[in-house]
Amino acid sequence: MSTSTRDALCAAAETRLGQTRQEPRGELYKDWDEENPRRQQLRRMIDKGIIERNGRDPAIASMQTIKKLAQNILKEPENLERQRVKRTNDAVRRKIIEPKGALEFIMELGFREKVEDFTPYLIFQKQSLPDLKLGLTLLEEALERELPKKEAEQRALENAKRAEEEAKEKALLRIKDDRQKVKQRVAREAAARHSRFSVPPEESATPGSPSTVKPVSRGYTLDGRIV
Repeated sequence: MSTSTRDALCAAAETRLGQTRQEPRGELYKDWDEENPRRQQLRRMIDKGIIERNGRDPAIASMQTIKKLAQNILKEPENLERQRVKRTNDAVRRKIIEPKGALEFIMELGFREKVEDFTPYLIFQKQSLPDLKLGLTLLEEALERELPKKEAEQRALENAKRAEEEAKEKALLRIKDDRQKVKQRVAREAAARHSRFSVPPEESATPGSPSTVKPVSRGYTLDGRIV
């Protein structure tokens, strides 16, 4: 897809999503957060630290990864293997280490960096289970809010792309129709020129016409009579 086409699709999507995008960020902070500084802090780390700094798609991927880590630990809190991930793991690197604010957020939930056998790990500290539970709740709320926006944006892009394809198809049909009309006009004009400059065929001779009357031969007899 060319850059101009992609820009046009994005512009169409932005227009359709204008109302959704204009939702004030202040609405993300509920009144009951005012009495819970810790909840308010973690929510800001999600909204301001991850979503706004990375954009919706990378932020959603990052939050889903952190959510999965938290769910695994809470599902089996005594399983030490669930509480540690390699820092060099590709998914961890792409979705937690590289995105802005994601590493800081999981550190706030109780993960700590540690090197074992020359391998860097992110290891959860069990005493931070309350923070992990709170963080998981806030991540689920954020994903519940952001995923429908992503789906709406994807639908808008698909609709814009479909509209562009339909417009192209109609334009091609018009061009094809115009070419057909030109061919028909040229054929008519050629036929008219041929009819105007061609010589009409000679008329067929009819019995009794001068060209078909055989002249009568006249002669004389020996005694001088005309026969």
